[in-house]
Amino acid sequence: MSIPHLVYRNTRPELLAWREDVQARLRACGDARDAFLDRFCTEHGGPPQGERGTFSRGTECTGVAWPQDTPVPKGWRRPADDPRLIRPHLSTRIGKAAQLELDQLRWPDVQEELSRLHGMRSWAAPPMTGRYYTPGVRLEEDAVWATWGTQDVAADVEPDATGHGWERVSLVEYLQRFGEGDSTTS
Repeated sequence: MSIPHLVYRNTRPELLAWREDVQARLRACGDARDAFLDRFCTEHGGPPQGERGTFSRGTECTGVAWPQDTPVPKGWRRPADDPRLIRPHLSTRIGKAAQLELDQLRWPDVQEELSRLHGMRSWAAPPMTGRYYTPGVRLEEDAVWATWGTQDVAADVEPDATGHGWERVSLVEYLQRFGEGDSTTS
């Protein structure tokens, strides 16, 4: 993990209620993924419980971790660029049905919701950098924290954050609370 350069905190009651809702939805999605993996691996002779997992891109569930020495189930394929996983083969009926099931296993888009509902940008692209940044989001009991990996986003983020209860926090205060092993949900 890298140390953030720009930190915001929000303690508004409606944001803390949203945090509880998001945490419940994250747990429900994790439980649904576990149930899917248990069923799928049992049906197809997949890896044992401690070695099961799904692959994600953003909020999407994009595939299942699958041992290379285990046959790929019918309707699934092993992509050449990542032999650690299998994905639904969308040219088959089984693969299309499997993809529909994976589509139900989306994680909540915490960054997008934070932007849409609570005024913290979900992305920033500072001019002249050619880069695109998203905030880390930390859901704590007493506050929601948004951390940015670069100071360059301040001009984009600050106008959105002000007026929504976001308070800029010094990096020293953040590190005193959480240390350098920053662990964010996004």
